[in-house]
Amino acid sequence: MKIRTWQTQNAFTLIEILIVIALIGILSTLVFIAVKPD
Repeated sequence: MKIRTWQTQNAFTLIEILIVIALIGILSTLVFIAVKPD
């Protein structure tokens, strides 16, 4: 059970990391577009 629970938590952690990276990428793109002179 411990191994299975650890795998589940690890999977959720990886998903959360991917979501955070995606959000940072989107925010960085928006900031770059907003700051970039036309």
